[in-house]
Amino acid sequence: MKKSKLFHLNFTLLVLGQVSSLFGNFILKFALYMYVLEAVGSATIFAGILAMATFPTILLSVLGGILADRANRKIIMVALDTLTGISILGATLLFSGSNGIVVIGVLLILLSIWGAFESPTVQACVPQMQSGDNIIKGNAIVNQVAAVAALIAPQYLEAYYMSRSA
Repeated sequence: MKKSKLFHLNFTLLVLGQVSSLFGNFILKFALYMYVLEAVGSATIFAGILAMATFPTILLSVLGGILADRANRKIIMVALDTLTGISILGATLLFSGSNGIVVIGVLLILLSIWGAFESPTVQACVPQMQSGDNIIKGNAIVNQVAAVAALIAPQYLEAYYMSRSA
């Protein structure tokens, strides 16, 4: 019985895309949350924004899974990355000192919405790209990438700012 390769071109591109996308998103979200905490100086406002930005992921992930099962996953991922870019660009253009916290709050909510659809879509791609035992290994790799990005992004950002202030 011939074993299929785990890291063929499409799966490798998916993993590399996830590395860059998730790492960038986690760094951005962490930086925005820290900005909000520093700008408002209130744990209550910070927690409120954090909660509002978390609820869409909790509420919409089921719909993300349904969409991932019924639509073209490649188009969904491209559309979500495009929407993420447009959201960040829009927030950058609208950001000013007087409305900064509101713009950041809206951006964090939008990023949470897009993430609720992207994560199930990526996970639904793995069984299409792999077979047999490689499905389990592929899912493990995709989940590991997400976990490592969530763990490393804050440390990377902290190290970056520490090196700039030295």
